[in-house]
Amino acid sequence: PMDLDIMASVQEQIIGNCLCVLGDAMAMPIGSMVEKFRSELEAEIEHARERAGGGPLEDVIPIGVADEHAGPIPVH
Repeated sequence: PMDLDIMASVQEQIIGNCLCVLGDAMAMPIGSMVEKFRSELEAEIEHARERAGGGPLEDVIPIGVADEHAGPIPVH
């Protein structure tokens, strides 16, 4: 799912770019978790969607994806 891709993208952008060492300390376990347990996380996300009455992930239209050109989210 796109959520896992966003988590991986954000953690990659944090490592080495954060002034506080806690940023790197938080990002490393997240990246490792997504890498090593991606299939389990995807299965749990799909199961949670079914429990909540949602359809399959193919029916979801993404509204935005974090990438190297992403900037701050505007606040209105």
